Formats: sequence, C-alpha cells, structure tokens
Amino acid sequence: MKGYLLVEAEGTRYGLRLQDVQQVMEADDVHPAPSVHAAVLGVISHGHRFMALVNLAALLQRAPRSAGGGSIVVVVQCGGKPLGLLVDDALTVERDQPGPLPEGWELPWASGVARYEGRLIPILDMDAVAERLAPAAAGEQA
Repeated sequence: MKGYLLVEAEGTRYGLRLQDVQQVMEADDVHPAPSVHAAVLGVISHGHRFMALVNLAALLQRAPRSAGGGSIVVVVQCGGKPLGLLVDDALTVERDQPGPLPEGWELPWASGVARYEGRLIPILDMDAVAERLAPAAAGEQA
C-alpha cells in the first residue's frame, strides 16, 4: 500500500507509511510503566493487550515533551509489535510515493521523504524507530 499518513508532533511534520499504520485513536488512560527511555510515557490498552506509548517528538527530536503534549495516538507496527505514537495531530493521508532522502540529510530514522505543500517531510522507518527504542528495552540508556 503506497502513501503515508501525515502527522504533526511538537511543530514538526512526519510521514508514517500507510502499510505501518494500524489505527488512529484518541489518547486516554496512560498507565505508568518503568522505562529508561524518556520518550516512553507508559502503556495504553489496545484491544485486549497493552502496548507502549511513545512521545514521537521526544523520541526523534530528543526534546522534552511540552506542557500541552499530544492527544492523538497512531498505532503502528514496529518491530513486529503494535506501538502507540503520541502526536499532536493526524493531518491527512497522501497517496504519493515517497522519494529517497536528499544527499546530506542525516536522519537515521527516516526511510525517505515526501513533498507536501512545498516542504520535504521525512517518512519514518519503523525498523529504525524500533532500533532507537531497543536500548530502552534492553535496559540501556538511549
């Protein structure tokens, strides 16, 4: 399935490949869970299971979460498991095929870029996102 879901987190836009997106829902009832990764906010209920909830901006920008925070959870397939990404907004679905990263762009968590309203939007690589979270799962500092 080609295309991406355009989301916004802390003022930055990202694309999530449609093949990775499972659901978009409102965030509610975050249960604290121990994690050494600052971006992991806890766990939330998803069906009959719990999944980790990650603040997307904190994960990618390594910035603290703002006081307002996000209210939308995009459930993605990440490392073979569902993962909730907390974002400020899910803006639109675009059916364009992303292109390669421009030369010189240093975004190890991006698989390519898409053009939206004249701007280049990084498209997330869920395998790279899983790797970014892996040190937290292994008990190492990320």
